[in-house]
Amino acid sequence: MMLDKSPLAFLTGLGAASAIIILVFKDTILGFVASVQVASYDMVRIGDWITIK
Repeated sequence: MMLDKSPLAFLTGLGAASAIIILVFKDTILGFVASVQVASYDMVRIGDWITIK
């Protein structure tokens, strides 16, 4: 059972699982963070021209 194992084993497994999730969803997480920053700092408004060199 889970109660027979040490808490260190649980924390190690939790860290490994979170590392895999971060690697898989890295682009999604970065896109979400970027959109929150754009919205919170009011960087882009309706009618702005966005150009790419």
